[in-house]
Amino acid sequence: MAVPIADAGLREALQGTRAALSGSRDLRWVREEQLHLTLRFFPDLPAGDRVAAVEDAARAAATAHPPFDLELRGLGRFPAHGPLRVVWAGLGTGREALIALAAALAGQLKARGFPAVAGETPFAPHLTLARARDPRGSRDAARAVAALTPSTGAFGTQRVDAIVLYRSDLGSGPPVHTPLGRFPLSG
Repeated sequence: MAVPIADAGLREALQGTRAALSGSRDLRWVREEQLHLTLRFFPDLPAGDRVAAVEDAARAAATAHPPFDLELRGLGRFPAHGPLRVVWAGLGTGREALIALAAALAGQLKARGFPAVAGETPFAPHLTLARARDPRGSRDAARAVAALTPSTGAFGTQRVDAIVLYRSDLGSGPPVHTPLGRFPLSG
C-alpha cells in the first residue's frame, strides 16, 4: 500500500539527484514510474478474501482522510553509518499528514485481522531513490551521498489525493509494482 510519486516536475527534480550521483556505479536506481512512498508492505498476501479485506481497509482509511500537499526535502541514507544500502529523499511539509494516513491505514488493517508484520520497524516515511548493488552496501556511494547531502534542499511538492494497493514482483531484475486498486482521499 503506497502513495505514488506522480508529479512530473517532482520526478524531474529527483532525476537531478540521480545525475549528481551518476558517478557511483554501486547504486541501482528505482525506475521513475515505480517511485512511491510505502505505507504498508505485505510480505505474502494471498489472493481472495484477504485482498478484499486490504481493499476495504484502504477504502475506509482513504475516505476518512483529506487530500494534502507533501513536500520531498533532503537526502539521506540507510544505515546512517558504514556502507550505504539505501539512498532516500525525506519529507517536509505534509509529513505529519502522511504519518496520520499510515496510522489510519494500520488501524483499519488491524481491525480486519492484519497485525503488524513481525520484525517490522516503526513507520519512517521516506522515498527510496536507490539501493546498493551489493547487499552488504557501498562505501563509495556513502561518500558520494555525504558530499551531496548538505546542498540538497526541497525537490518539490505533490498533492496526495489517493493511496494505491500494489502487487510487488521481486525477481532477479528491478522490482515491478503493479497497481491493483486506487483509493481516493476524501475525508
